[in-house]
Amino acid sequence: MKRLFKTFAEKWPEYLLEILVITLGILGAYVLNNWNETRKSNRATMQALENVMRDLRQDSVEFQLHEQNSNQLALNLTRTIENVLEGGSDDSLEFYYNRSKGFYFGVVHNSAFKSMNQLGLMPNVRDGRLKLSLMRYFDFTQEFVIEYREFEYKRQQSSVHLIVTDPAIDMNTTTIEDLQLDYQKVREILQQPTNLKRLYDYRGVQRFLVERAKSYRKANADLLTDLRSYLND
Repeated sequence: MKRLFKTFAEKWPEYLLEILVITLGILGAYVLNNWNETRKSNRATMQALENVMRDLRQDSVEFQLHEQNSNQLALNLTRTIENVLEGGSDDSLEFYYNRSKGFYFGVVHNSAFKSMNQLGLMPNVRDGRLKLSLMRYFDFTQEFVIEYREFEYKRQQSSVHLIVTDPAIDMNTTTIEDLQLDYQKVREILQQPTNLKRLYDYRGVQRFLVERAKSYRKANADLLTDLRSYLND
């Protein structure tokens, strides 16, 4: 025992140095591993945000098409109503009425954002305002877009699609491939108060949806700008 104490007394600086070297080695490896993991996580986050930007760009195209479609439908309904009330040409009535019954089945893109959440990468986004904007857009704005398109479709089915023009089928010229309509009779059908109200109601829906579509497109454009700036920093 005396020999042990004597040896320790003589060599304690060496032992202390060895302990210090081992401790520093462990701490260094830990720090290096953390740094490497953080670097990997940040790289994965930036790649995930690039994918989110791709989805946002696809949404941008969809939103623009939906706005244009809603705007055009509102215009076609207005022209149809004017024709019915003011006695326009049959060709004009045919053109606008047939184009007032369309519908744009757009979709939203959120797979990249969902994947980012599942991988737990959202906390790595350093800009708190951007993080909040991303969550607001994908958790709320996109849901509103889906709801309003469902609303638009249901209103269409309960308005212009309930207008029955079968009595205007021209039996003398109609074939199996092409159901010809007599647009003088179509005009009379559209002049009926119930049908005219359906046209007015759906036009009101389309005008409302144009304004909503503009706000959604702006939300998309603002988020794209903020995300692009973040990725370029």
